Amino acid sequence: MLPFSFEKFHRESRITHSMRLLLLFLAFSLISSAPAEEKGKNPLEARLISEMQTIAPGKIFYVGMHLNHPTGYHTYWKHPGIVGVPTSIKWDLPAGVKREKSSGQLPMP
Repeated sequence: MLPFSFEKFHRESRITHSMRLLLLFLAFSLISSAPAEEKGKNPLEARLISEMQTIAPGKIFYVGMHLNHPTGYHTYWKHPGIVGVPTSIKWDLPAGVKREKSSGQLPMP
């Protein structure tokens, strides 16, 4: 007969179980207290690049868009981007300036 006590085994398994629960609780507490990314902050930087140094009335000019992505972010041309919606541009143009549809040129890496 082996020197084995069910009472001792039961008490040790309760302690082990309690320790596991405590560690699990601490792990979730640490994860939930980690700083989250600031809501509403747009991590994407965009700027327009023009072929012209000055713009004259009645003259056609072209602009390109340069996107600067933070590490881990990306967008797709005419396909869902960073947040799962297609990349789009909302133009706020001065009076008298018209915008034509894009030429459909492929993006440059």
